[in-house]
Amino acid sequence: DDSLDVFACHGAGGIWGTIATGLFASALVNPAGPNGLFFGNPGQVGIQALACVIVAVFAFTGSYVLLRIVNIFTPVRVSPAEEDAGLDISGFGEEAYATETDEPRPMAPTSNPRTDPRWDRSRGS
Repeated sequence: DDSLDVFACHGAGGIWGTIATGLFASALVNPAGPNGLFFGNPGQVGIQALACVIVAVFAFTGSYVLLRIVNIFTPVRVSPAEEDAGLDISGFGEEAYATETDEPRPMAPTSNPRTDPRWDRSRGS
């Protein structure tokens, strides 16, 4: 579950940037670096793609190891019963959305009495 679209933003952009470096790299811009595919070095794209795979394996392995360590101290997943009941009920004791009720609820309060006088009317204007 990637509710923040972290992979879409950072992962996809990072992969494209890494591979694009293998395409567009030029020794004219950086004399210390190799040329890319468009400047006569097709092997650089393979090196960049291999770097993407290595980084993905490293990130997955590191995340897996850290999640296993965290799981020793506190469960990473909720129980099946808590999942069936809903995470709002098990975590907060309430439903986020009242979709199934026996009695209709008003969407807004029918009256909203003021407890404090309005500041703009208390000046005598």
